[in-house]
Amino acid sequence: MNNDANALSFVTDVRITISTMLSSTRTEMVRMLMCIFRFFTGFPVRIFQIFLFKQLITEVK
Repeated sequence: MNNDANALSFVTDVRITISTMLSSTRTEMVRMLMCIFRFFTGFPVRIFQIFLFKQLITEVK
């Protein structure tokens, strides 16, 4: 019973997170991804940032 409740709450959390990500703007999503990326690698991700930035600019045009 308890495991089922935990699994259900986990699924709900994931669903909320996904819907929040989808509702947030592309810039916010990129910023969040950058934070996650920086957190996991620990390296300066300047090149990655520039690449993403260029992609965003080309998509906006």
